[in-house]
Amino acid sequence: MKNILIISYHYPPNRNSQAQHVFNIVKILRQDYMIHVLTSNKEDYNHLDNVDVHRIGTGFLHPDSESKQYQYQKRSIKKWLFKNFKYILKFILMPDSVIDWYPVAKKWLSRNIIDYDLVISVSTPYTDLLLGNYYIKKFKNKSKYICIYADPWYSEVSVKKNILRQIIERHWEKIVLKNNDWIFFVTKNTMQLYKKEFPKYSSKMKYYYLGHNINDEKIKVNRKMNYSCLYLRYFGSIQNVHRNPYPLLNALDNPAYVEKIRMDLFLLPHSSHQKIFKKIQCSENLKRIVSIKDSVDYEKMLEIGGSCGVNIIFGNKSITQIPGKLYDYIGLKSKILYLRENTNSEIERLLGEYKNANIVDNNKESINGYFLSYLNNPITFFNYHPSDKIWLQLKSTNCYKSLIFTIKNILGPNK
Repeated sequence: MKNILIISYHYPPNRNSQAQHVFNIVKILRQDYMIHVLTSNKEDYNHLDNVDVHRIGTGFLHPDSESKQYQYQKRSIKKWLFKNFKYILKFILMPDSVIDWYPVAKKWLSRNIIDYDLVISVSTPYTDLLLGNYYIKKFKNKSKYICIYADPWYSEVSVKKNILRQIIERHWEKIVLKNNDWIFFVTKNTMQLYKKEFPKYSSKMKYYYLGHNINDEKIKVNRKMNYSCLYLRYFGSIQNVHRNPYPLLNALDNPAYVEKIRMDLFLLPHSSHQKIFKKIQCSENLKRIVSIKDSVDYEKMLEIGGSCGVNIIFGNKSITQIPGKLYDYIGLKSKILYLRENTNSEIERLLGEYKNANIVDNNKESINGYFLSYLNNPITFFNYHPSDKIWLQLKSTNCYKSLIFTIKNILGPNK
């Protein structure tokens, strides 16, 4: 059986979309190949046949597990920032804040030399790409190399980079692109951006959507709608540089919405959240409407997200990215509120075909209009018929066909 090494800093039980993305790839590939996953998280998770997960731990700058529960509101700003200093390091370390994992993973790779037939590195973080490139160049074996961009590198907007850093990281990225046999992106817009910026490697570039991995039995078709209160939910982090929650909070800061609207925020740790907590605590209306809750694992997110109410997606300031949870919400056939930051043709096309989403400009006036449409006629508001066609198209097994076909074409018959 042929061996595939997947390098991914994130892997379950991590709670982010990246971990689920990699896990979905593993579940498909293990049917035909022996899969080895190199990851940072040391916590055990589901054991799968034909899968060896090498949990080597994080670097010295990240001693705590990402899956640990956090009690946000009980921490002082100073303690909370200290606990999450990796988000500060993100602004000074290259190519990202988990570069401290590079020597840990490099040491493991040098001591565990297996004749892998294919190496796949999945970013973010971009450190994963450097590790895949290191393995291919260091051992100069017959391994093929695929890299997957979940987020663009050179055009990343979350970190302001000086000219020197831009030059260095662009040089690194060109080396990675050069040494890959195939380069995959998870949005069409990102692929087009890279084809334009790196035309020399455009023939190696493809894309696929992340999709969802939700079966029919997880979908609560007969949801009992609560027409007396609009229940909003958000899962993940709200990074100011990408997403702007303040128009929504400003709109909710209205005594007319108390007892009529509720919002639960299931937040992963991030330094940007302190400002959000402070705003909520300073408003009597928001304290009665908004609840801050600990992040939940993926299965619990599906359970909560699949119940009655509305799941929120904040538009990204970058037009190249699609939030991974968008596919989960479509998979659950739940109602979606997409707060549009700018025009993203891919997201709007998917939601338009889904037919169970409201696309609202992310400003106070438009959001208030959305709330009024519910208050004026809650029964009509929830009268929806999500598209089965787009639900089926966005199943991960269908979305990943291009990636799986390419892998099988590279590796040939499995012996």
